[in-house]
Amino acid sequence: LRTRLVVDATGHALRFVQTSPGYSPGFQAAYGIEAVVDAHPFPTDEMLLMDFRDDHMRGSPEEVAASAAAPTFLYVFPTDRRRVFLEETSIIAPEAMPFGELRERLYKRLAHLGVTVTEVVEEEYSLIPLGGSVPLLGQRVVGFGGAACLVHPATGYMVARTLSLAESLAGEIAAALRAPAAGGGGPDRGPASPPPSSSGSSS
Repeated sequence: LRTRLVVDATGHALRFVQTSPGYSPGFQAAYGIEAVVDAHPFPTDEMLLMDFRDDHMRGSPEEVAASAAAPTFLYVFPTDRRRVFLEETSIIAPEAMPFGELRERLYKRLAHLGVTVTEVVEEEYSLIPLGGSVPLLGQRVVGFGGAACLVHPATGYMVARTLSLAESLAGEIAAALRAPAAGGGGPDRGPASPPPSSSGSSS
């Protein structure tokens, strides 16, 4: 496969795009479940975002210290009075919080709220690098989305921003590929050939 340019949209793994040395992002980690519960206290016409309350982490001095050192929040998306998506998230840390610890905190929080899970329909494991080095200029691979570190360094949000930039990126790439190459050649012909030499002379 021959191409003049590749757009790398494979995500944070950086399989193709090259970045400058020192890529050391923080990490957002989350553990979530879509669950059937006996009942829950959340309004079914609302989504709950970033509930950092930690009343459930006050059972011992060790829990209080752990919550202060590495706070986590609850995200809730109810479907009805018994079915709900629940997620415990560590918003950012130099080293990702283990999923097992997030799971333990989620169930501890639910017990504190009086919510009993009767069925786990699906589990979610999320790990998002936040920040890091941007792609190097001059390479023939253009990073986009996660491969370009196009993620909010605090929230981890990136999908809406990435989609909003897709059309403008495509336009810039198309314009660059249509532009004459250095030396006067077209985008597909390469540099222009030198003019043929004259066989005669003029006085």
